Amino acid sequence: MPFILLLLLLADPARASFHFARINQVVTSIGGDATIQFVEIVMIAGGQNLVEDTVLAAFDIDGQYIQDVLVVPSNVADGTAFFPWLMGTSAMATAAGVTPDFIMPPGLPTGGGMICWGAPGAVAPDPSTWDHTNPENYVDCLAYGSYSGPTNSKTGIPTAHDGDGHGMLGGGSSGDDLYDFVCEQDAFPQNNALLSGVLQGTTPCPDSQPFTLSAPISFSGPGDVGTISGTIAPVVPSAADIMNQSVCIFDICSVPFDALFFQVTLNPGSDDLYYVVPRITPSAATSLGRKAGHLDDANTATRAPMGTIFAGNSAGVTFDDFDMGSQLQAGETSDVLLLTSSFGALAYYASLGPLTVDFQLSRFSQDPADAFLTSSTTVVPEPSSGLTAATAAGMVAFLAWRRRNR
Repeated sequence: MPFILLLLLLADPARASFHFARINQVVTSIGGDATIQFVEIVMIAGGQNLVEDTVLAAFDIDGQYIQDVLVVPSNVADGTAFFPWLMGTSAMATAAGVTPDFIMPPGLPTGGGMICWGAPGAVAPDPSTWDHTNPENYVDCLAYGSYSGPTNSKTGIPTAHDGDGHGMLGGGSSGDDLYDFVCEQDAFPQNNALLSGVLQGTTPCPDSQPFTLSAPISFSGPGDVGTISGTIAPVVPSAADIMNQSVCIFDICSVPFDALFFQVTLNPGSDDLYYVVPRITPSAATSLGRKAGHLDDANTATRAPMGTIFAGNSAGVTFDDFDMGSQLQAGETSDVLLLTSSFGALAYYASLGPLTVDFQLSRFSQDPADAFLTSSTTVVPEPSSGLTAATAAGMVAFLAWRRRNR
């Protein structure tokens, strides 16, 4: 449990009834049948099972309130931290083979819209006493698909995913649906008794969008005992490049994902290189993804490293002793490297204006001051290059399994 969440629970136990929970998984239709719908809520702290009189509401693509889909009629039995509970239609129960904790009528918008769940107050008040049209009165909201209405503190930036023919799966904690939800080809609704069902997807998740650099970057800076110099080159990845990215860090892969692809070459006589830290900056935001990632020497035949560097918000480079054996040496060229980002995130920001990237590089050191930044260059989308949802899924399927079963 995050420390700040623990403090909130200790400071205000009355608000520990249903507030520390979030929308975790949603399906709005399967095979064109909009009677097959569900919303799974997951508790992110203990004691969040007092959900009677909370409300699940639907909003249209403009953010206008449509209706209450369900007023939750009772509490759920088990309030153990990270336990789910399930609202679903009768048709979903039949199709998935799992009994929801609460049967709801069909009413989730298809194609796009927003759903909100929760209630204001320390204990859910009489539903007739508060404004259901205001998203801020709910615990959590999900804005998705073709939604173009106003954003709010419960959704942040909407996700481009929808729940038609597949699921939307949460798990992120950025506060933006754009980053926190991924497309889930097959959905696995789970009730409060931890009984799971399966809804086979009928619409493929969209393909990922590869990005690369508009031009090579030459770099030169201090190493521990010499100079690190070389070139960072643009790359259009092949399917083989994707399948070779076998190392995942911090368990935040998504299926599918956007990614920035590049390749690093060190000049002869250069000091070794351990870290490459891309920082992508959209024109409309301060920073999109700055995360320390080491070069993992997984290719023993060539000793050329490969690696996956995940989007995040680290303040700078971090170091640890486990990476001592993974380095790019003088005269070597790395395998294709990538900075992953949630599907739709890079494409969304690219639609707003130019993306630029800085690369922070360092030889292994306990002192982050040893790292240096190259000059920036523009990030550009690449045409179709074999990076599809199917090939990406081959790399990270086990992580999706872990997410469902942890």
